[in-house]
Amino acid sequence: MRFYQILILVVLQSASFLSYAEIPVDTSMSSSQIVNVNPGDVRAEIPFRVDTIDTVHLEVIVPIDNVRIHVLDPNGDVVISHGQSGIWDIPGEAIEAGLPGAHYFLPELKKPLLGDWLIVVEFPYIDYKTAIMVNVFMTSPVQLSPAIPNDRYILGESVTLAALLTVDGIPMLNQSVVFEMQMPSGQQIKLRGMDNGEGADGTVADGVYSVLYSELTELGEYLIKATTTLTYDNRLLTREFYKRITVNRPQIDVKKVTLFPVLGYRGCLETVRIETEVDVFEAGTYAITQYLIEGERKLRYGNRETLVAGKTVLSVQVEPRELFAVFDRKSRLSIGTPRITQISEKGSPRASARKFYAQILDLSNYEQCRKPVDFNNDLVVEEVMSANGRYISALKYHYTVYIQNPDVYITTFQVKSASTKELVKFVTLKERYVEGENQVSFIVDGRYFQKVDGPYLIDSVGIYPEIYQAGDGRRGPNMGPTKAYKKEQFMP
Repeated sequence: MRFYQILILVVLQSASFLSYAEIPVDTSMSSSQIVNVNPGDVRAEIPFRVDTIDTVHLEVIVPIDNVRIHVLDPNGDVVISHGQSGIWDIPGEAIEAGLPGAHYFLPELKKPLLGDWLIVVEFPYIDYKTAIMVNVFMTSPVQLSPAIPNDRYILGESVTLAALLTVDGIPMLNQSVVFEMQMPSGQQIKLRGMDNGEGADGTVADGVYSVLYSELTELGEYLIKATTTLTYDNRLLTREFYKRITVNRPQIDVKKVTLFPVLGYRGCLETVRIETEVDVFEAGTYAITQYLIEGERKLRYGNRETLVAGKTVLSVQVEPRELFAVFDRKSRLSIGTPRITQISEKGSPRASARKFYAQILDLSNYEQCRKPVDFNNDLVVEEVMSANGRYISALKYHYTVYIQNPDVYITTFQVKSASTKELVKFVTLKERYVEGENQVSFIVDGRYFQKVDGPYLIDSVGIYPEIYQAGDGRRGPNMGPTKAYKKEQFMP
């Protein structure tokens, strides 16, 4: 079968499924139209409408030889005529030997007249059925664009229907968008999206108009049409787009996700564990990603599991250093939507529905497990000025250390340049610490900083009791750096 006949057949099949005369693409100002040509026809007319448009680009695919193409404006005047400069084409012969016709690209129309335009295609007598396809690409200051987050969903999920409405790239407010969704069965629903910050619309007045459809209950392809009608420049305009989404059957059904505290032998909180109860419908290897969330802070934790069909519980224990690198000891943690994808030779399709799990674990409700010696990494640096106030005579350092076993402790560390690692001063402290938090302060004379620029950090920290017992000492973290200093700031 000839190339153009195949192309037209595919598009016509799509058109009958969508039940629309126009077959749109995923942009608010572009569309394709099909015109049937019957034996004996010698002319075809394809109308299109222009409203508040900056430019128009036209492409015409005609599987017939020796055609003439003209474009008429709303006044009936010919603005593009076959044979004029600026028209170019790709002949069918260039695609495959024996193919008739060509794919024509017409000159750009700048600031076209508003109203109803007409594309006229004239051709010699033919004795077979075919079709002509026209692509219309327009740019406009008023745009309605898809903002639906995904193309593929899992049965039972919800979908946020969303569209971005802009004028000259700036959000257009105080409007609404109507979403019509056609399900695989042919059933249609209609919902109105608003930009009010409520429900599925996360942010008010950002130009994104949203509404939640709570549950996708049919497998297959859904067609979504978004439409808005508004007044701009004293004219009534309509903008629309179409988007398709596909709903697949899950390989895994997540039944429950629970967040547990993990307590140490003294009853203190060491870390947290995530347990996910699932029904596995299809055995295989899966990538499982879990999320812990507090506000804008998020910890992603992933692993890979080979699962057999049936019910199982997936358990992940978060390492304390990873947990407290992101959150603090007073965080209120919630569970993000788990992401499970199947790993196969065909790729990594998502295997489970997105669901929200409302559970909070308040870490402040638990005593935190601490090492026998633990630094809070809360270094504060205070400048000590000279008597005349002209230079810095010293830097006074303050930090907090937690001690489980009260005793006299020896602390050693190096004050270094953060950039060059050059040693400024080696410091040794000997202090008696009580059980709990201890405030530590020390002073470094400004003369030591005269040899190298800052910023400065505390490096190679070591702390141990004067009478050493196994487990009571530790290497501490680097602390700092300070703000940037110039060595001249310490010179009289």
